[in-house]
Amino acid sequence: MKFLICGTLVPIKYETKIKCLSNAGNRFLTNFCSALKKQGKVVVQSYVGIPVEKDIQQAMDLECQDIKEISYNYASKCKLRGVLQYQRAVKKQIKEVDYVVAYNAVYAWLFLPLWVKHEKKSVLILADYSPKESFQGVFRRLYALAQLKSIRKYDYVVGLSENVRGYLQVRQHFICMEGGIAQEFYDFYSEEKLRNDGKIIIQYAGVLEPVTGIDRLISAFSKIENSNYVLRVSGRGSLKELVEKASDCDTRIEYLGCQPYEQYMKVLHEADILINPRNMELKENANNFPSKIMEYLATGKYIISTKFPGWERYDKYIDFCQSDVKSIKEQLVKTMENVKERKNNLYVERRTFAEQFIWERQIERFITFLDESE
Repeated sequence: MKFLICGTLVPIKYETKIKCLSNAGNRFLTNFCSALKKQGKVVVQSYVGIPVEKDIQQAMDLECQDIKEISYNYASKCKLRGVLQYQRAVKKQIKEVDYVVAYNAVYAWLFLPLWVKHEKKSVLILADYSPKESFQGVFRRLYALAQLKSIRKYDYVVGLSENVRGYLQVRQHFICMEGGIAQEFYDFYSEEKLRNDGKIIIQYAGVLEPVTGIDRLISAFSKIENSNYVLRVSGRGSLKELVEKASDCDTRIEYLGCQPYEQYMKVLHEADILINPRNMELKENANNFPSKIMEYLATGKYIISTKFPGWERYDKYIDFCQSDVKSIKEQLVKTMENVKERKNNLYVERRTFAEQFIWERQIERFITFLDESE
């Protein structure tokens, strides 16, 4: 099998240096491609449509000179020119592969299903899509409609949520694959790390935006009075200033900045509770699965999360709550009490459950899905 991957993919060591890059999306694609290479030939046409400093571009291009399987395409001052150059490169490479895999239906490869001839197959990884009802502007609503039309043209769809089925046509083959866990990440937490300093550390790692609920988490934590409780926040986004101000006002709140991957792993290991406060009241979250949940499970730590699509499958291993500030606060208090008393500690059970999501196993499911859908 030969695969062409279309998406925004950069080396993980550079992701913290590129503003507006989705770290979660980048790590998904990185791990997906790495595991897929063990099953067949993989080539990547990466389109980076966000600003990248010249020195970073040069470093990335230099690294890929000896790796013919990946090409980086950057947005130029004339965005249309950059997109057209990228599209020409993709069309040329389609001839040499069996499957073309796209990560989301975005403008640079919006018409990709039409480029794929009958003897080839198109695959869409649908990690994120917001329907036109989520937007007010005419242009953004039209773009959402164009994306939906593109989504419905793919032969195969890999959805991060079962809810994605609602956007598809009957003829399309579908599999739900919420994400995965890198083997080295899983192995990093093979031993439970316990502290005896009396503190309880809650860790939030991710995008700092209203959609992820970081503002509600800050508000909920601020209402809890206990000097031994610590909230650590890492990531970047439009609410960075809000987090920094909260940190200035409350010494229990620590902003760690946007951390490199290895440091992120260590920070998770030091925490007692990992939290996903995503605001599920927003329409754009109706079909999204928070990929960080996979990695959280691999750590074996206590987990708090709002109720994302398909949450029922994880109910035994995660403390779920509603998205409002009061519910988040109440669940924080309850879970922190459990940590103090070592109640509901499912370290081994969480990690055993998480094993099924190791990337190599997920790719085996993916290949079987393709074979059985022929």
